Amino acid sequence: MSSSKMYHRRHDDVQTFVAALSRFLDVCEQSDGYEFLTIYPSWTPKPGRQAEATRLAAEVDRASGRAAVGLGGEFFIDWKPRGTTQTKRVNPAATWRTILSDDPAFPADAIFAVCNQALGVLDMRATEAEEREASLAGKIERLTGTPRRHPRESNGQLRTAFLVSLVGVPAALLVAYLVYLFGWG
Repeated sequence: MSSSKMYHRRHDDVQTFVAALSRFLDVCEQSDGYEFLTIYPSWTPKPGRQAEATRLAAEVDRASGRAAVGLGGEFFIDWKPRGTTQTKRVNPAATWRTILSDDPAFPADAIFAVCNQALGVLDMRATEAEEREASLAGKIERLTGTPRRHPRESNGQLRTAFLVSLVGVPAALLVAYLVYLFGWG
């Protein structure tokens, strides 16, 4: 699979999760928060919409697994558990259900913020990968099967050496053949 397709797929997975979470929150209501020493408000189904909320929560659960992979370890929420001084990095898609608890670890807005940032970065990476794959260097990479993993860290020496050998070796063979053919050596 090409890099651009991978980034597009991850982008779509995160976007599907965000849409499912939005639909779920539309049938829920926010508590006032700050009750019983809670910092963030929790979410509960609106009266009479419990069955619909259960169905929509299952959709969010299904989308959250793929979104968690799409977010990876790069997009996270720094969460500080009560009674500790250290923060832990948590994947917002994998831990979205905390907003339903009596003491949410973070607000729903934080989930949306991290996911929206990830959507922007994944879209940018997909566009860059498409441009690279459409270039001559990208086509050569596809033919040789050696994709460039870190395009920004490369200083171009390896690419230059490859192109020189690609042109130089056939030219040297041609010169050697001509020397042999005409007996110049």
